[in-house]
Amino acid sequence: VRQTTSTLEYYQVLQQMCAQLKDAHTNVYMPDELNNAVYARPSMRTQLIEDRVIITAISDESLSKKGLMVGLEFIKIDKLPVKKYAAKFVAPFQSASTSQDLAERIYSYSLLSGPAEKPVTLVVRDTNGKTASYTIARLTPAARRKVPLPAIAPLEFKMLPGDITYGAPRPFDSDA
Repeated sequence: VRQTTSTLEYYQVLQQMCAQLKDAHTNVYMPDELNNAVYARPSMRTQLIEDRVIITAISDESLSKKGLMVGLEFIKIDKLPVKKYAAKFVAPFQSASTSQDLAERIYSYSLLSGPAEKPVTLVVRDTNGKTASYTIARLTPAARRKVPLPAIAPLEFKMLPGDITYGAPRPFDSDA
């Protein structure tokens, strides 16, 4: 910690230290003055599904107009394969007690986070195998709150044949 040369670097060292504890309740959060340097990201939701990173929601209309859509798979982020990028720039700062929680923190919450002034370049693949590249802006946390992601209903409910009621709980958290 003493060898750090900036407030950002200091907090990153603390985050890396806490990540070694593998405890989901032990975290270090950046001070407010670093929010735009660390927590800016595009207004989209991603998730690790069957070992692939998939776009699961987009709320920024400008992203949809560029051609990004739900269901696209991330192949690369800033010229690195998506999992290498995550291992290098995201995972070292995430503290979680289970592999499922760690995957959620890496691939759903923090994957595209970074400085607001630095756009992120994505290579994505559609279901037909066609790839495309996009360079998109990261929104500050304040700007992202103005285009919130679609809400996820806390419970999926439907009636199945034979008068069977189906209910599935959804995540309780929010990445707004």
